[in-house]
Amino acid sequence: MILQSTRVYLNGVLKPAQLEIQGEKIVKIHPYGKLNADVDAKDHLILPGFIDIHCHGYQGMNANKADKEGMLKWMKALPEEGVTSFLVTTSTALMEDLNASLKLCADLMKTQKEGARILGFHLEGPFLAEKHKGAQRADWLQKPSVELFKQLEESSDHQIKLLSLAIENDDNLDLVKYCHKQGVVLSVGHSGANIDLIRQAQKFGLKSFTHTFNGMSGLHHRDVGTAGAALRIEEMYAELIGDGVHVNTDVAYILAKAKGKDKLILVTDAVQIKGLAQGVHQFYDRKITIDEFGCGHLDDGRLAGSSNKMNSLMKNCVQKAHIDLETMINASSANPAKLLGFDSKGHLE
Repeated sequence: MILQSTRVYLNGVLKPAQLEIQGEKIVKIHPYGKLNADVDAKDHLILPGFIDIHCHGYQGMNANKADKEGMLKWMKALPEEGVTSFLVTTSTALMEDLNASLKLCADLMKTQKEGARILGFHLEGPFLAEKHKGAQRADWLQKPSVELFKQLEESSDHQIKLLSLAIENDDNLDLVKYCHKQGVVLSVGHSGANIDLIRQAQKFGLKSFTHTFNGMSGLHHRDVGTAGAALRIEEMYAELIGDGVHVNTDVAYILAKAKGKDKLILVTDAVQIKGLAQGVHQFYDRKITIDEFGCGHLDDGRLAGSSNKMNSLMKNCVQKAHIDLETMINASSANPAKLLGFDSKGHLE
């Protein structure tokens, strides 16, 4: 099949091109108009598949308590929003629940044939700072521990790709150093770490900031804070929940300018409310209300993730935050692929 468009994203540029497709693979890229096109997409965008490295669940299922049926529904739904790969993201929970979910999803990775591909796991917790816990449960938080992480690592069949943690609670950066040796990418999240400690942890594999501005100490003109460090340290990646609620659109624009085209990563932080209608939903341990913007709120007003989709967040960032389209394309594909070391993903070839 020959597919063509005047806006195909190739080598960081939108340009006219034709894609020759056999089965499910692009086998060759031709100049626009060279061959008779089977499908002419006109000026519609043809982009690399999106990679969501921070998403927790779908239609009532939370990755902390994953089940096979729920996972299959989730994987099938994600391509509808352009997501072709993702990290199953757990949050702070009981260790027995986390271990069980990791085992189930690791087994599923070996057999999955349809839908968005599971690239591995993102552990957002339990090694977080109570002061910056956000919607996560304080009674389930754990001090960073190599031994506890090894349990989770074993349950995941060594498929943990990304760990968010409060590095200031990690004595001698022991867990940071261990993860670096194991090839696990590290992100500072739910943390009040200062810029000096962040720079120190960079030497041992710290590469990213988890949902920047959310769940971290803020920027002050006398204290750069964790959020300020995300703006200042050019070589580190920064996640952005691009709904305009978790982060104001003008602040999102500032972050995009600071990180440039190569270091911003768009994430949904979608939780189990994704795929559900606006309103109040009761889950096993809490009640979450979905607002008109697709964001979740606890009874006390705290934000609790979102129900948003990657394609709608990209559109929101371009149209309302006025971030250029090329930056947001990279933020949804090439940049998360580079962060995780998946060189064959995130671009069309």
